[in-house]
Amino acid sequence: MNWLRKLARYTGISAFSALVIALIQGCTAKESAAAAIALLLLTLSGCGAFTDIYVVNFGNEHFVTSKIDGSQAVNFGNPGNQLSNPLDIAFDPSSNRILVADFGNNRIVALNQDGTFSANLGNFGGILDRPRGIAVDRRAGKMYVAGGNAGTSYLAVANLNGTGGSSFGDFGGLLQNAQRIALDFSNRKILVSSGATDRIVRVNFDGTNPQALTLGGLLDRPRGIALDVRNNRMYVVNESVDDIIIADLNGKNATIIPNPGGLLDEPFDIALDLGNGKMYIVSNNNNRVVVANLDGSGAVNLGNLAGALDQPRGILLK
Repeated sequence: MNWLRKLARYTGISAFSALVIALIQGCTAKESAAAAIALLLLTLSGCGAFTDIYVVNFGNEHFVTSKIDGSQAVNFGNPGNQLSNPLDIAFDPSSNRILVADFGNNRIVALNQDGTFSANLGNFGGILDRPRGIAVDRRAGKMYVAGGNAGTSYLAVANLNGTGGSSFGDFGGLLQNAQRIALDFSNRKILVSSGATDRIVRVNFDGTNPQALTLGGLLDRPRGIALDVRNNRMYVVNESVDDIIIADLNGKNATIIPNPGGLLDEPFDIALDLGNGKMYIVSNNNNRVVVANLDGSGAVNLGNLAGALDQPRGILLK
């Protein structure tokens, strides 16, 4: 059943969905038909689908949420007045909290999903300096944070409670003005966007074997990264030229998705809803969330979430 564990781990489907697929693979025709019906009903019910958008604003330092279609937006403001120019967010399922890269305070902050302040997870023993990107490895109980400027950039790792922090540094200068992080669990790789050198730095989970991926020279101030591991693809937003670059996870076969619907102005982060074939992008300079098909078609402006967005920099789907 090792393939079953990998299926749940790498595709993000629920354990129940993976079990249904296992039944289809290994049972009699009658049993498989019943399992297929169960899987269909599960899909139609939307079980495990994303229902909410979470955004952090660099400008007004607010934490905002809405339904996946942009409706029912709620502006939680600055929870406990603890945030200073937040730049990125990630979900920690072990504590059911939102983790925020708190750029202005050089730390990680944990928020409850109701918008209240939960905890200051600190700066990893003095390591964090202008943290810009955060990603969670829930299986290992770790979080990865990237930040710094040219000459001082770093990729750091710590336990999900903020203890045990250490830094991998800038990989011999490969990482300059580190931005966002994506975790490729299928290949055990970390991908970090390097804003000053227009590349993606790809390293093992233990920080070894760093590689510089140029994505065919198509990157221009790369920011957010999102992965479709099942189809061996990465999506990267270019802040300068308002487009999205798609490439294989090793950086090859890169192509451009031009500004979807002309709706982006300094896109900063991206999140994928693979189940529905959608990508969600926060557009920093015109204060909106844009959703489009994975090929860039059918772009829709979800707006500024009831007027709450002000230089949105990080997006999370949940």
